[in-house]
Amino acid sequence: MKVKIEVELSPEEARSFLGLPDLSSVHQAFVDQARGKIEDAAGLVDIAPLVKTWTGLGGMAQDVVGSFLSAAMNTKPSRASSAPPTDASETGTDKAGKS
Repeated sequence: MKVKIEVELSPEEARSFLGLPDLSSVHQAFVDQARGKIEDAAGLVDIAPLVKTWTGLGGMAQDVVGSFLSAAMNTKPSRASSAPPTDASETGTDKAGKS
């Protein structure tokens, strides 16, 4: 004989049913403190020395790498540019495969 019981509970309801303490305020305090430390540490990082180390070619290479990094951080990749053409008129060939 098989007996199957299904119970739908939220995590909070399950914790209270099992007698576990509510640690949501402790969790939120931990997350807030961790976020503050990460933001403080991010402000201390200076990327200029890293770029100078990676580019041994001088100022022009630093400008190129800097512009590349800023462009990469400010734009999202486009899916349309990587999609293959689906229409014969887009490939430059007719239905017989001639150009």
